[in-house]
Amino acid sequence: MTNKGAVYVQVLEKITTLTKALVDSNNVKRFKTVLEGWKTPAKAFPMAFVAPHPFPIVPATGAKSVYTFTYLVIVITVDAKLVTGMKKAINLSGYVEDALTTDRTLGGLIDNLEVSRYEIEWESSKGYLRHYVTLVIECRKLI
Repeated sequence: MTNKGAVYVQVLEKITTLTKALVDSNNVKRFKTVLEGWKTPAKAFPMAFVAPHPFPIVPATGAKSVYTFTYLVIVITVDAKLVTGMKKAINLSGYVEDALTTDRTLGGLIDNLEVSRYEIEWESSKGYLRHYVTLVIECRKLI
């Protein structure tokens, strides 16, 4: 029998690894910080959090169900200019999506990966602007 929790954690770790590995054309890391979870203080920007999220389980057969393991990749940039900062966050999110959708099975861990949503936000805090883009990642597996 497959340990569904172990599969969920393996996918979380794979998403984190792929996000950490992103580099630009000069081989410079795109993120200064990539963390699993959300409760850790944000210190070095741009950064990304890879966070677990509630997920649905739908019966598919008498013996198996489709698990839609769901994760959030929260991309954060800091820029005093609203438009510039937001564009940076959106562009970084696009690089994350590209990395994750290159192999939608994540090396055979899952059956399919989809980025189902971009949630774009910003907030004014301590005289600067933080820009957030949250990617909702849905990873389906028939187990």
